[in-house]
Amino acid sequence: SAAIDTIYGGCNVADVKGMAYIDIRNTSNDGIGWVYGGNNVSGSVNGNTRIDVNGGVVNHIYGGSNGYYDYHEVAGQGFEVYKFGHNNDANYLVATGTTGVPNVATTYVNIYGGTINSNVYGGGRMGDCDSTHVVVNDMHLVDNCGGAPQSATINGEVYGGGEGIYWN
Repeated sequence: SAAIDTIYGGCNVADVKGMAYIDIRNTSNDGIGWVYGGNNVSGSVNGNTRIDVNGGVVNHIYGGSNGYYDYHEVAGQGFEVYKFGHNNDANYLVATGTTGVPNVATTYVNIYGGTINSNVYGGGRMGDCDSTHVVVNDMHLVDNCGGAPQSATINGEVYGGGEGIYWN
């Protein structure tokens, strides 16, 4: 398993008024499992999210939010939120007046070095994004520790938008 399971640039169940920024320079060999520029369950990042990867190992990258939950509207209360596929016990109650699925205004994913072991998404896993940008720069950068020049290795696909997992 990864040394760090998940990093969020945003919040769990709240709004971010400004920018959310993650800068990944080096990791252990076990790396980071999941990186999301935005929020986990709900809320909006009203500014930009930006993820810069300059080195290290990351398994999954999303410029936007997670949102991998089932959202059930409760009249006058908001949304009950369940872990995806587990509709027995609500994990969260998101208040009325907020969106259920998390939203990000604009995402930027910049991969300059390091290894990405899966796909890269400019958008979210299931969250919404208004605008997404992905840059994969294969310039041979010298890492910050004075080591040998490096470039990005992506062992998956690169998508400008989100994953948009389908279920019925």
